[in-house]
Amino acid sequence: MASPVKRTEGQSSTRPPYFDGMDYGYWKRRMQIFLKALDEDSWMFIQEKYVDPEPQGVALMTEQKKRIVGNAKAMNALYYALSPKEFNRIS
Repeated sequence: MASPVKRTEGQSSTRPPYFDGMDYGYWKRRMQIFLKALDEDSWMFIQEKYVDPEPQGVALMTEQKKRIVGNAKAMNALYYALSPKEFNRIS
């Protein structure tokens, strides 16, 4: 049986800092900076409880779409940053 590929952290600006369960404080600070650089609202989506917007007419569709896409970006970055063990702990 092949062993699973171990993902290591690089110095890419498009790849979030990897969290393997150790040194949470260091990872958290780096993740804050990564999310803020990803999108100006990404860190806001992590801090606030996300609620799926309810459709309320054409005028609000742009803002609703912005919130949906922004939340998805932030969640994608968080999930991609976690080791399989840490992902299973939070999901």
